[in-house]
Amino acid sequence: MKLFLDRPEVDDKIRHPALLAACQSGKTKVVAALLERDDMDVNFKDKYGDTPLIAAAEDGNIENVALLLANPATQVNAQGARQQTALAKAAQYDNLDVIRMLLEHGADTSILDKNGNSCLELALQDEQYQVAVVLVASGMTVRNIHFKDKLILEWVAPFLTHDVALRLLQLDFPVEKSESGVVSARDNHSFSWTTFLDSHVPVDPAVRVSVVSTMLRAGDDEWIRELATAKDQHGREALQTTDAATRDFLNGLRFFCGRYEIFDGPAIHVSSTAVVVHAYDHGVFQQVFDMHANADGELDKAGFIACGRVLGQQPSAADIKKQVGSAHEFDLWDKDQSGHLSATEYLRYCDQTFGGKLKVAMKFMRNADEHAREVETRNGLDIQFVLGLLPALPQPMFDANVGTLHLHGGVAMKQYPNVLVMPAADRSLEDIFLKERPNDNQIRSMLHEVAAALQHLHDHGVVHGDLKKLNILRVNHHMRVIDMDAATPIGNPIGAKFSSGSLPPEMFYRLQGDRDAAAIAAHWNDQVDANPELWAKVQPRHHYCVKTFHDVSASTTLPFKPVLASPAIDVWAFGVVMYQMYSGVELVPTDINQDVDESGIVRAATWTDADVAKRLNNKVSNALARDLIAKLLVVDPDDRISVAGILAHPYFEVKYDDASGQLLLDKLDALHVQVASGFQTVATRLDEVVFVTRETLKAVGDAKTDLMRGIFEATEVAFPTSFVVLPMDLTTPPLVDDDAEDVLRDVTSFVQKGIDMGHNFMHAVKQNKAIGRALRLVGPGEPLFLYLLDEVLGLPVVPPPGSVYPIRIETKSDEYTQFMSAAMPYLQTGFRLLQGVSTIAGLLSCLGLPSLDPRVIDDLGDQIDNAKKTSSVFDFDVLQRAVEDEGVPVQHIRGAALRELERFFKKYDHDKDYAGLCRTYASNGQALWTTPLTVATMEQSRPTSTAGLQQAKPIANTTGGKTAQQIYIDLLAQNEMMPEPPSLATVVVGGVPSMLPGGKARPDVDRPTCCGMM
Repeated sequence: MKLFLDRPEVDDKIRHPALLAACQSGKTKVVAALLERDDMDVNFKDKYGDTPLIAAAEDGNIENVALLLANPATQVNAQGARQQTALAKAAQYDNLDVIRMLLEHGADTSILDKNGNSCLELALQDEQYQVAVVLVASGMTVRNIHFKDKLILEWVAPFLTHDVALRLLQLDFPVEKSESGVVSARDNHSFSWTTFLDSHVPVDPAVRVSVVSTMLRAGDDEWIRELATAKDQHGREALQTTDAATRDFLNGLRFFCGRYEIFDGPAIHVSSTAVVVHAYDHGVFQQVFDMHANADGELDKAGFIACGRVLGQQPSAADIKKQVGSAHEFDLWDKDQSGHLSATEYLRYCDQTFGGKLKVAMKFMRNADEHAREVETRNGLDIQFVLGLLPALPQPMFDANVGTLHLHGGVAMKQYPNVLVMPAADRSLEDIFLKERPNDNQIRSMLHEVAAALQHLHDHGVVHGDLKKLNILRVNHHMRVIDMDAATPIGNPIGAKFSSGSLPPEMFYRLQGDRDAAAIAAHWNDQVDANPELWAKVQPRHHYCVKTFHDVSASTTLPFKPVLASPAIDVWAFGVVMYQMYSGVELVPTDINQDVDESGIVRAATWTDADVAKRLNNKVSNALARDLIAKLLVVDPDDRISVAGILAHPYFEVKYDDASGQLLLDKLDALHVQVASGFQTVATRLDEVVFVTRETLKAVGDAKTDLMRGIFEATEVAFPTSFVVLPMDLTTPPLVDDDAEDVLRDVTSFVQKGIDMGHNFMHAVKQNKAIGRALRLVGPGEPLFLYLLDEVLGLPVVPPPGSVYPIRIETKSDEYTQFMSAAMPYLQTGFRLLQGVSTIAGLLSCLGLPSLDPRVIDDLGDQIDNAKKTSSVFDFDVLQRAVEDEGVPVQHIRGAALRELERFFKKYDHDKDYAGLCRTYASNGQALWTTPLTVATMEQSRPTSTAGLQQAKPIANTTGGKTAQQIYIDLLAQNEMMPEPPSLATVVVGGVPSMLPGGKARPDVDRPTCCGMM
């Protein structure tokens, strides 16, 4: 070989191809020996134009490539066959080490082959996705972010690195920031960001979190919010589609302390000492679980009930019925019947029940001592009376984050570092009074709960000290007192915090001269400039002031002695509240903080019993209420009624007279006997002349009902009236980590909830109660989805993506309550129409979920069928019996409901698509909505005209007269032969005469046509 290699090349036309051949065959020693020759052409090209470097790159021999690149004469970017370079060849053959070496020696990534493809595009064509990542990482120009029908980012997802992901995302970002710092969404992008975040795209979760961290940490709140809530091409927010780790990281950036999603918009309460906002707490469920889990990190049934009590703010002396319900919930979620729930199972339960987050109220307080009083005073108090505190983060965590928190309008919260977290209330008594205008019974009920709360406080040796309508909240339909920062143990100095509009006369002091004014000014000297709002509140006016102080140890310099806390102070405040509830005006004029204004302080300090009595006689018409208020607003605190006396007052005591009641019952019993005997007599006489069995009467009634409803459906109702609502969009593929059985168990448990909702709704109607709670099926703010039912098959219709169905219903809207109320009878019928096993099998197919064990499917189907057994017939007759006005006909109620349904379908399905369903008729005339295929099958299986009926074999008639069947056949035949009377303007729609009562023509309406039927 050495002699052969030493032989000189003498014929330029032959040009020995030994180097090229050695590179093609991977002979490293031969390549090295050949390169030692001085006359060796390292850029020799074969008939296709390939060079030794191109051949070595294609072969993937890193040693040969290194030998060639070490020769300065080697052309790195020489183009060979198809004008492809060594880099392009290496890219096609997945030779990563060769690619890296070529890039280090200046390989040009911008060179295109004869088809116009770059090395990146060639790698993608040959599915060399890891190569594509290396090429993009080199900084080469990415000419197009798409390849074929997808983003390059999707093709290379499993191999993405932090830097490459950043580069690809920056080429297609969904938001932009102007020079002035304004963040806005871009319209012309290809959804690379949401695709990258989607948990279905196989990006390494660590890479995903790392990239998100880089792109969001330097941004402001608006930047983070825009990116976290960016929507994909299907309208889903990034937070909904990403994996759990990334979602937690995004929430950590978006939320205060990584947990509290403070509502946009103004605070719900602002004062000089506190700011209150609403927020969603995303971490409370895990914290509550940790509080009540056992040593093995699992939750038993008792712990589950305790967690529910904390989250639902149930009384500590737990309601037995509520406990039974909680135990049943536990059994439903304990799928393996182990008697314990894991953290994952419990959090999934919370997702289903609460929507994965809990609405709370956050109180940011200026003063640490008031914050401490709020916390300490609640120790030992029952949350049935005093609004409790929810588990929250440690105070040092709030301290570390509140400095950078700004609320709506740029309000800095740095001055309010002390934070309490409480359940979100419905409304304050102030709002209830102003906006709901409660009647006398409602006022009595609310005041009774407030008085019971005061009694609870006093029994525990605590005076509230700042009772007013703003400090009384409605939570879970019950009144709770709040703001315990003014609460004081009985016998201790009171008045450090107050609302002077609710204070009794003994809490005011009349100044005796300038010396008193100077002493008061000296006591508050350090607050005049530091807290001017506080000084404006406490400074004397018209020679009067409140007996208040900021430091009880320094109060000896004041011209008055602090008042010691006693229940009488709360009793007066309760009287002030009750007076306004009944009179509609304040006892004394107050400002926005409910402190007496300039014109009212003298009156507040100088009340006499005669003045109060005169005011009550003029303003309060309810005699019992007036008597109680007179006992509350007594000037001498020693003469005021106690809270126990309040609760025992006739105003709250609705007594039952046993004697009168028994007399009434006796009369009712006698009347019942008379009516029953009268009916029995009539029934007996009827039995003597009418030989019709009960079964016959029932059959006649059923036939009449079917006939009338069939006619009504055929002529009046032009839209489907059978549907169900479910908590999920079945047209969207489930998450990868969703277990098929869990998804279907969620559906079956929801069916039971839907049926229970019908019972709760009717209970609320009969009790004349608000129905909002009865209609609560999902967590706050979570949507429902309406599916039409195939009335023949008993299955929900799941159309292909892009259809208007299922219709998304926002549960927080007023429209939700209106629609659900009107649709309740139809909705309950829909739940009862569901076919258990068929529904489960159909859902498996729609969701694209893997098949389940037939025993599991049967079990889930049985659960639906068993749930249906608990439902009762829910029709407009039931609803009509529950309304107060018995004069309202059922037709009117049904008509109102149908008009609401018609409005709903016009709004959301204006094209009358109805999920592909169309209308046909059963043999009894009942209108049915089903698929065109089912309609065709039904049409083939029934007679097409009365001619068919006439040709059918007659039924034997033993009486000699015409049977009903024969009479109807004759009538139908006559109707076919007889021309339409000219006096009757009959509009025939699909073979059904559209006649109004009295012969008037019914206006033609558009109805979906299917198989010739409307």
